[in-house]
Amino acid sequence: IEEIAFRSATVKRNIVEGDERESGQRKLLNLGHTFGHAMEKLSDYEISHGMAVAKGLTLIAKASAAADFTSADTAEEITVALTGLGYDLSCPYSAEELAQAAFSDKKRRGNAITLVIPKKIGICSLKNMNTADLAAFAQAGLGR
Repeated sequence: IEEIAFRSATVKRNIVEGDERESGQRKLLNLGHTFGHAMEKLSDYEISHGMAVAKGLTLIAKASAAADFTSADTAEEITVALTGLGYDLSCPYSAEELAQAAFSDKKRRGNAITLVIPKKIGICSLKNMNTADLAAFAQAGLGR
């Protein structure tokens, strides 16, 4: 775990140093954060940042699979890995609550929000989504 944490921190540091203004590759570090920050906010920060991002990552992976932005296998691999690490991936909030909370996210520009989509393990892409579509997208990730 220490080696993984060290390597992860090194990769993150290199990305941040290469993109100080978050205009390119650095945006990819926000994987899981749009819905994760929404959960943190909705819980009055009772859900820790790490737990919220794990929940948000799972939600976006499942929603992305439902929208054919990624494969169901990738979403399942992410879910299995996080569950195996002991994360409770349940979400106590509705899709509408998550979408409303996400509207204050720094990745929102007017009626669009930029989501980080896991294409496969280790590869992500950025997708602009109309804020009017965010609740339905989140609903697909919740699977309710």
